[in-house]
Amino acid sequence: MDNAYFLDTTLLYETEKQDKPKWPIIWVIFVILLIPILYFGFQKISSLKIFENSGEKVRSIIPEEVKNTIMPPSKPTITIAPTVTKKELARKDLKVEVRNGGGVVGAASKGVAFLKNLGYEIKSSGNAASFNYKDLTIKIKNSKKEFLSLLEEDLKTNYTISSSSADLSEDSSSDALVVIGR
Repeated sequence: MDNAYFLDTTLLYETEKQDKPKWPIIWVIFVILLIPILYFGFQKISSLKIFENSGEKVRSIIPEEVKNTIMPPSKPTITIAPTVTKKELARKDLKVEVRNGGGVVGAASKGVAFLKNLGYEIKSSGNAASFNYKDLTIKIKNSKKEFLSLLEEDLKTNYTISSSSADLSEDSSSDALVVIGR
C-alpha cells in the first residue's frame, strides 16, 4: 500500500507540473524582441536631430521642397476684401475734337473716320490754329483722364504720338482734342 501512496503523489506532482502556465517564457521572448526594436527606434529618432543640444534652435524636419511651397493655414480664415470693379470704358462716352495741324489735305477727315470706326463720338473737326505740328498731339480733360491711355493705344496703331496730356480746359466743348501733324 505504500507504493500506492507514492504513486498518487507522483501523479499529483506531475499533474501540477503540467498545469503551470508558460507566461514567463513568453515574457522573456517578448522582452528579447522588444530591446532591439526600441534601440533601433531611438537611433532613428535621434538621427532626425529635432533639437540641438544647446537648446537654442529648433531644427525643422520638413524637407526643403515642402518648405518652399505655400502651406495653408492650420485654421481656416475668412478674409473680407473690398471688391474693386474696373469700370469698362466705353469709347462712345468720350467726345473727341479732331484738328488738322500738319496742313495735309484730308488729314482731319481720315482721323475722324478712324476714330468713328473705333466707336468714339466726334464732336467736331477742322483745321488747327497752325500747321506746325509734326506728329499727333492728344489733350484730354482731367475729368476724363481715365480715357487717355485708351485713346493713346487706339491712335498709336496709325499715328506717331509726340505728346499727350490731361490738361485740356474743363470749359472745352469736347472731352478730348486730337491734333494730327504731318
